[in-house]
Amino acid sequence: MAIVGAGLAGTVLAITLAKAGRKVALIDPHRVHHDEFRAEKTRDEQMGLFDKLGLGQVFRSLSTPMTDLHVFRFGQLFERKQTFEYAFSYAPLVNGMRAALPPEVPLTVGKVAEVSTGPDRQRLVLTDGSVIDARLLVVATGYSEAVRRAIGVERIEESKAHSLSMGFDLAITPQEFGLQSLTFYARRVADRIAFLTIFRIGERLRANMFVYRTVADPWVRAFRENPQKMLLDLMPEIAQRCGNFAVASEVEVRQVSLT
Repeated sequence: MAIVGAGLAGTVLAITLAKAGRKVALIDPHRVHHDEFRAEKTRDEQMGLFDKLGLGQVFRSLSTPMTDLHVFRFGQLFERKQTFEYAFSYAPLVNGMRAALPPEVPLTVGKVAEVSTGPDRQRLVLTDGSVIDARLLVVATGYSEAVRRAIGVERIEESKAHSLSMGFDLAITPQEFGLQSLTFYARRVADRIAFLTIFRIGERLRANMFVYRTVADPWVRAFRENPQKMLLDLMPEIAQRCGNFAVASEVEVRQVSLT
């Protein structure tokens, strides 16, 4: 079996198949996955799936658990509930999973130049001229389009640029924050904000905000230039608890389309 793409999905699949005794070739352009803003939290239900695959211990070692969530609605504390979530940074998670690859599944660093498929055999030619022949081909390249297009798989977008995810570090420490996790739902529909969630990743205090805007929106540009000022205007009720929203990193953004 050949797996193109050694992100989280491709790497987990490679480990799982190797445990089942399958011969696997895992291909990715980069030996070390680069920093990338993607999902940064998962729930207990997903952790249960990793446990079933025998990878729960690995995932837990690369994430920060949370069991206590404070929820704010209409500007005030609405509920405090027990929840089981795990926070992580995507690149360290992927690289940690890659470190768990068994010796019989080395990562092949290379880029696919040609793909030919058939009912029984699939053939990959990498840019260095090496050839990988397999019975089954799995394309796990995320938003990368080249290999998907080469095998004729169409991406159908139900809602293009549906929303925008934003991520940044707050300047205060988790200890100064005092909570495990906080979620603040926007007070006004006109703000086009779904919610802000604040949580710990190791010794960092991380914030994710989800808005119904595009990357090109002037509002997004203004937010990236001065997030503290805009958060103080949007969410003054939790400002003091959040160190007055002093930000310790650049604001990362990722457009999300529903496909």
